[in-house]
Amino acid sequence: MAQLQKVMKEAVDEALGFGHGIEQQSLEVIRRRVEPMWRALHKIQEGRVDRRSFRYVVQRYFMQRLHLSIVGLEANLAADTESEAALLTSYAPNYVRKVLEGDSSRNGFAMEDAVAMIAALVRLIEHTGTDMLENVYNTLGMDMKMDASREQMFKVMDSYILRWMMSGDMEGVAMIEANETFRAMAFDDWDEISGFAHAQVNHFEYARQHSKELSSVSAWNALRPHFSFADAQAMVGSMAISFGDFWETECADVKSELMKLDYNKNGRVKLSDFHGTATGGEWRFSESKEYLRQMGALDETSTWRGPSVIVTNYLQAPSNCIITTEHYRVCCANECDEYLKELEESIGGAVATPEEILSIIERIRTGFDDEEPKLTYSLKSQLKQIAQTHAGKVPIHGRLFSQWMHYVFPLECAFPHKSGTTSTLTPSDFGDGYMVSNEELAAHTLQSTSQTNDTALLAAETEDEWKSKWSHEEELLTDLSSPSWQADFSTSVLGLMVVASVGMLLVKSGLVSTRATKDVLPTSVGGLKSHYV
Repeated sequence: MAQLQKVMKEAVDEALGFGHGIEQQSLEVIRRRVEPMWRALHKIQEGRVDRRSFRYVVQRYFMQRLHLSIVGLEANLAADTESEAALLTSYAPNYVRKVLEGDSSRNGFAMEDAVAMIAALVRLIEHTGTDMLENVYNTLGMDMKMDASREQMFKVMDSYILRWMMSGDMEGVAMIEANETFRAMAFDDWDEISGFAHAQVNHFEYARQHSKELSSVSAWNALRPHFSFADAQAMVGSMAISFGDFWETECADVKSELMKLDYNKNGRVKLSDFHGTATGGEWRFSESKEYLRQMGALDETSTWRGPSVIVTNYLQAPSNCIITTEHYRVCCANECDEYLKELEESIGGAVATPEEILSIIERIRTGFDDEEPKLTYSLKSQLKQIAQTHAGKVPIHGRLFSQWMHYVFPLECAFPHKSGTTSTLTPSDFGDGYMVSNEELAAHTLQSTSQTNDTALLAAETEDEWKSKWSHEEELLTDLSSPSWQADFSTSVLGLMVVASVGMLLVKSGLVSTRATKDVLPTSVGGLKSHYV
């Protein structure tokens, strides 16, 4: 533990210089939040997890607590991907070499490794805006060596958040700053955004006034407040880790608009209706069919409904991440994580029986009306089938269980695509084709107006049609070749062999047909892969 903290401190000092250490209290807070998640992971030896599980914990912590997606740790990456957080490879390469590529990568990672990495990443995120802040000072003609007044600092924060939200598009920033009317045109809710930026100054000032350090108190004059460049750095750092909570109301508004178009309440919006809204001036719903497919937000399996946008996948897609930087993105929260967290805390392990899972799920309520989950007979049977492929217990961090959760909570849990089949390309990275063409918009508008949205007609969609995207291919978070899995997996395979042998004997005896045997055998385990890199 002492050696681990030493390496972590060296990493932060390497990136930020001396004097930016991490308080023990911060580590304790992170540890308490990570522990339930860690208990629910499969261990490869002595409480340690493999590389993929380690990265999953770090990424999930940031999405869960700060609504930040760390570039390089995205869940959609292929199973053999070995990328690391871009922040670490850019600012702390020695940390990557010593910890992530050293003994831990071979022997597994302990929970303290995850705590240390999270703490280091938080500190780095808080200081990634320094170059942009320097640009703000130069643009405003301010000397970074001189203190600034409160009014000056308000202008600094406004100018900084404008650049931050525009992903460093300096041409667009210059245009907006040259004409104030462009600001309101670019940001409908600029007043709220500016208010958030100004609040960082007020919060910092309050913290300074109530600091327990006498030196800080004696240096602070509440009547004539002054702020150094280092103070401004602290404010933009606070902005980075708190903006996700502030922006969540916007995410809720987007979801609300989509739910109005989800006539069947199954988490799907017909693509024609989705683009039909865009023709009415709703700029948010203008992604092209190709881009939606690339992001994993398009369901094209239903011949009855046609192409549909998956609401949860769309909300968590890159195009809805309001802030995009080289190292992280500020995205909409994953609402399903609260349900998974409840499962982890109640189960306290990596697997559970269908009965245990159902007893927990049945207690969960969703939406404003505290609705009960959609636990149909078909879904309960599906959960039991998942368990049959894993010696009678369901891995709660497996793709099949995540898929099951999507159909139980279609408006909260995203559909889990097979790893490596979708991308996290931003609209600018995808290219000009990310927006729907005018011709396609016109065609979808015609289609939308020529069809009825009669509730009775839409309700005719059966559960099988709704679940047409269901895939039987499993992908697990922990590598199956790890020691802790070998015993469970051997038991699972043995059980399947016994069932298969009995089935073959019945067929040979003529008591059961070959087709019937296929129906009673559980889903094949031949497609098991690692998932969530």
